[in-house]
Amino acid sequence: MDKIRVRAVIRKGNKFLLVKSNEEHNKGVWQFAGGNAESEDFLKEVKREIKEELGAELTNPKYAFTIKGRRGNVHYFTSKLKGKIKIDKNEIADYGWFNYNSAKNLSLSNTAKQALEKCKNS
Repeated sequence: MDKIRVRAVIRKGNKFLLVKSNEEHNKGVWQFAGGNAESEDFLKEVKREIKEELGAELTNPKYAFTIKGRRGNVHYFTSKLKGKIKIDKNEIADYGWFNYNSAKNLSLSNTAKQALEKCKNS
């Protein structure tokens, strides 16, 4: 069954915040922070996911685009981050701020690769 996921493209200057998954099905894969939507209020869901995974809040998130992934649609939002990052180690092994060239050389999920390309010049 397809799942609907939400992710946040968070930038600081020319760097993107990416997280390394600690979940069994995606272990070691880098992606934008987020997760499964539990309702169809995707804005609320992306805020909830970021709070759960990063312990910080999104400021003024805006819908950016949707990518069809192999397990369902992934809705992306752009935003800044407010607060200190404190990752949930059950879901995230690591995180980092990467410029486009560094990010594209990571082991990225397929949807993260597509999202990175869409955001590289914005």
